[in-house]
Amino acid sequence: MNNASLIEVVDILARSLKINYILDPRLKGSVTINTYGEIKPVDERQFLETILRINGAAMVQVGDLYRIVPLNEVGRLPIQPLVDARNLPDDERIVLNLIFLKYVTVAEMFKLIQPFLGEGANMTSYEPANLLMILDNSRNMKRTLELISMFDSDALASQRVKLFDVEHGRPSDIAKELETVFKAFALSEKNATVRFMPIDRINTIIAVAPNPGVFPEVEKWLKKLDV
Repeated sequence: MNNASLIEVVDILARSLKINYILDPRLKGSVTINTYGEIKPVDERQFLETILRINGAAMVQVGDLYRIVPLNEVGRLPIQPLVDARNLPDDERIVLNLIFLKYVTVAEMFKLIQPFLGEGANMTSYEPANLLMILDNSRNMKRTLELISMFDSDALASQRVKLFDVEHGRPSDIAKELETVFKAFALSEKNATVRFMPIDRINTIIAVAPNPGVFPEVEKWLKKLDV
């Protein structure tokens, strides 16, 4: 399939899946599929959702119909919310997840999670209930939930977290050097203990410490090591 019309491809897959749909007239695009070697069976629903996302669109079920709209307008559709959903499929379907935090404040978690959201995702917080409302596809949502589980734990209940950008070096290498430096500090100053979690994919190091006053020292050493 080479440079096929997005509208035609959507219609072919929708007919095969036996789903009724309404396509937003603003959606345009083309689809090119190259196959090499043996062709394995494909999940048509997941295939359709992937094609739509590549073309800046998404599909949401509303009653007996599927609405196919631009990705940035998905939040306006009546998506059924889930509450603390964890066992999500590894696909592109849109999910609205309500997550109640137990240990970390929603304001802190919002700042931590924001950089990791998928393209077209949306997140809102409601501080009185310590609640995050996240709209994203299921695959990205699983990754986001893993990060939330990492930070929203009793082990970090009394901790503070800060993200540091790495410009030149590799975060995992610099994190090891920072650990060596701050272990020496911890021998004489207990509240200076810091844990470092590198994320190479986005050139970031996450620092976790009981005393946020140590973060300026972390930043100072990071500038020395990140060369």
